[in-house]
Amino acid sequence: MMRLLFRCLILLFLLALSAPVQAGNLTLVYHQIGGKGGVTLGLPAETLRRRVLALRARGYRFVTSSQALNAPSGVKTATLRFDDGFESVYREAFPVLQALGVPGTVYPILDLIGPPGHMTQAQLDELRAAGWEIGSHTHTHAALIDL
Repeated sequence: MMRLLFRCLILLFLLALSAPVQAGNLTLVYHQIGGKGGVTLGLPAETLRRRVLALRARGYRFVTSSQALNAPSGVKTATLRFDDGFESVYREAFPVLQALGVPGTVYPILDLIGPPGHMTQAQLDELRAAGWEIGSHTHTHAALIDL
């Protein structure tokens, strides 16, 4: 089932790349980068790099989430959003995107800043200093169905 879902997502992405490009914002959302599988919305760092280059070749300008809201009309923007604050985003995505001059927006779970596998405050500060935007993905990431 997961393999079928993954294939469908790749097909949708490829169709989006082959469709005529219009102005507006394209948002790509991920959880982990370079993970060992089992986590949704993850991919290898090299795949992320190739996606950025492909979108850039189609005329997209990469911006943070807030910058996308204020982009002039007629400008094609793309935002990279990373949910949950996994450390793999800092270790794997940040170096790739920094080399390409591309900012991202990370939404850590506030109560999970610092534990193993999640970003530290120092790592978030480094991302911010490099032009990334930091948001909030709630305090606890409580399951809405349980609330």
